[in-house]
Amino acid sequence: MTGHSSGFTAEESRVRFEREFIELAEVGSGEFGKVIKARRKVGNDSEVFAIKKSKRFEGAKHRWVLVHEGSMINIINY
Repeated sequence: MTGHSSGFTAEESRVRFEREFIELAEVGSGEFGKVIKARRKVGNDSEVFAIKKSKRFEGAKHRWVLVHEGSMINIINY
């Protein structure tokens, strides 16, 4: 495992994204990655997802940002 909270390696995550989703647009980007607007290839066509594609892990600062972003997403979802 490589530090991905999903339990997937970077390669497994990339393959899964390509297999399951159609990339519609880039919503935004930053120092550690970008956010993609995507739709599942199979299923509900009206359901749209925002998927974060992180750059390769690059040290303690990157880890802190990822943990902080995860905490903020949980707060927003709550």
